[in-house]
Amino acid sequence: MSGSGEQLAKKRARTSYLGTTLGITLVLTMLGMLVLLLLNAKKINTELKEDLKLQVYLKKDIKEVDLQMAYDIIRTKDQVKDAVLITAAEAAQQMKEEFGEDLLENLDGKNPLPNTLDVSFKESYIQQDSLQKFNNEVLTMGQVTDTSMMDFEKFTSQIDKTITNIAWALLALSAVLLLIAFALINNTIRLSIYAKRFIIRSMQLIGARAGFIQKPFILSGLWQGIVSGILAIGMLLGIMFIIDKYLITGFFQYQDLTLFMKLFGLIILLGIAITLLSTIFAVRKFSRMKLEDLY
Repeated sequence: MSGSGEQLAKKRARTSYLGTTLGITLVLTMLGMLVLLLLNAKKINTELKEDLKLQVYLKKDIKEVDLQMAYDIIRTKDQVKDAVLITAAEAAQQMKEEFGEDLLENLDGKNPLPNTLDVSFKESYIQQDSLQKFNNEVLTMGQVTDTSMMDFEKFTSQIDKTITNIAWALLALSAVLLLIAFALINNTIRLSIYAKRFIIRSMQLIGARAGFIQKPFILSGLWQGIVSGILAIGMLLGIMFIIDKYLITGFFQYQDLTLFMKLFGLIILLGIAITLLSTIFAVRKFSRMKLEDLY
C-alpha cells in the first residue's frame, strides 16, 4: 500500500483507539453504577419509601393551641418519621409562589385551603395494616377532618420493582457495551498491526519471538485499561454528585469510604482485565494472519 494508505491506517487506528477507550469507560461506568446501586439498594429503597407522605387535614377554625396539640400528638406516634405543619395561610402563599398569581383573590378574602400535616413514616411501619391503624387513630381526633389515605403497599412494591428493573437494565446495557468494546479493541489491534506491518515483518524475518512482537500492543492495552478506569471513576463521581444534589440528599455523607476505595480499585482492575484479555486475544489472532489479509 502507498504511504498515504499507511497514514490512513494509522489515523484510523488512533480514532479506533479513542473510540475503544470511550467504550470501555462507558462499560466500567455502567458496571460501577450497578455495583453502587446494589450497595445502596437498601438505603435508596428506604429513602424513597420514607419520602411517601400522608396528608392529615385539620379543621379550618381550629385554635392555635389545638393545632399545636394535634401536631405534637401525631409527630410523636411510633410510626411517624416526620410531620410538617402547613397552615391555611402558608398553603395559600405556597400556591401563589407556585402559580405566580393569587388564585384566591376572587374569593372575597376567604381561604378555602385547610390546615394540613404532611406525615412521613418509618420504613418498618410502611405496611398497609400498620398505616391503616394509624389512619383510624388520627381520624378519631377532634381536630382532624380527613386524610389522604392511599394504598401505600402498592407504591412501595412499585419502588422495589423499579429498583430491580434498573439493576437489570444496567446489567444488560453493560453487557452490550462490553461486546462493543471487544469489537472496537479487535478493530484497533487489526489496524495497528497493519500500520506497523513492515516493522513486524522485519522482526519476524530476524527471528523475533511472538511475545516480543506482541508486547507493545499488550502494554498499550494495559495503559488503555488504566486510563479507562480513571475516566470511569470520574464519571461515576459526577453521577453520584448529581444523585446527592438532586435526588437523595446526603448520599455522599452516608457512604462507606473504605467500600468506595475498594469499588474504585475494582473498576481500574476490571478496566485492565477487559483490555488485556481482549488485546491478547486480538494480537494473537491478527499477528498470525498474513499481513496482506489484515486490510
